[in-house]
Amino acid sequence: MKYAIIYILVGMIIVGSILYYQRFVRNAYELPVPGSDVNVVVLENDSMDTFLETDGVRHSIPLEEILSGGPPKDGIPSIDDPYFVPVAQVPVWLDSAGEGISLIIDDVERFYPFQVLVQHEITNDQINGKKVLVTYCPLCKTGVVFDPTVRGVQVEFGVSGKLWNSNLLMYDRSGEDNESLWSQISGEGVVGPATGEKLPIILSDIVTLDAFAVAHPQGEVIVGENGREGRYTAIPYSGDLNDIDPIFPVNHKDDRLDENAFILGVEENGHFKAYHVDAVEEVGEVHDTFGDAMIIARFEEEEGAVRIYKVATDGAQTRMQATPSFWFSWVAVHPETQLYK
Repeated sequence: MKYAIIYILVGMIIVGSILYYQRFVRNAYELPVPGSDVNVVVLENDSMDTFLETDGVRHSIPLEEILSGGPPKDGIPSIDDPYFVPVAQVPVWLDSAGEGISLIIDDVERFYPFQVLVQHEITNDQINGKKVLVTYCPLCKTGVVFDPTVRGVQVEFGVSGKLWNSNLLMYDRSGEDNESLWSQISGEGVVGPATGEKLPIILSDIVTLDAFAVAHPQGEVIVGENGREGRYTAIPYSGDLNDIDPIFPVNHKDDRLDENAFILGVEENGHFKAYHVDAVEEVGEVHDTFGDAMIIARFEEEEGAVRIYKVATDGAQTRMQATPSFWFSWVAVHPETQLYK
């Protein structure tokens, strides 16, 4: 009798798992069930990129690693018509010590508080007539801005409700038959027609509202959508967006840093390195080598942010595209990463 009950429970778990996958993953994107025939596809391009194809669906990550974060597709609504106010007019409910994304493009200076973004994760914005994709995954503290150009066309993005390595999977609104899933931490298409394509990163910083207001007193702050102010007084995750314990499984763990240590990750010729932000702030400026590149990581007090530069042989410095993240999230996707701490 005892074993019969165990067999029944195991059967219920298996059936429930299949139904769960069908409901939250496969049906939303017409993905094949893991275990279907998988083919290897080699693209005839300069780098001869190799991807997987399962039942006609191209992907670069194992389908079984895609998990539901809970809400369905667009259950976390993106902001598609952002509403900004001048820095001097920010509402009292907005925490001036709270962090967010500082984005400076030409003469436009904008701040996207995490206090607002945590409720939306994606903001489809426009600056000087061009679409800008502002993204934030609170589980990983990855705040990244992209040029949302997919196959030559600028499109909007939405929240898929899915995760990979505990990180946001976005989807492009290219039309139902052309949608792809994109890893936010890498900016790369991972499932669908755009698999292997990468979104260009637009330089930005993670700073506090106070720091942004000092550096950019004429700037503006997103506080709502559709022409009116929202109410973002309740902050999930116990109110502390800097101390969110990993909730979902990841492929790789590394104890060189605390899981929630904040880093900036960079890529150079296919190699990866993370710079512990607190360590850089402590010394002010770090001169480093990364492969054949000379690197300077510097805390720029006037912006309140750490920035990373590549140094040319003539001494010229070019700012590098860096991905801000909790350590656990970066190393899960880039397990071979080097680290400055």
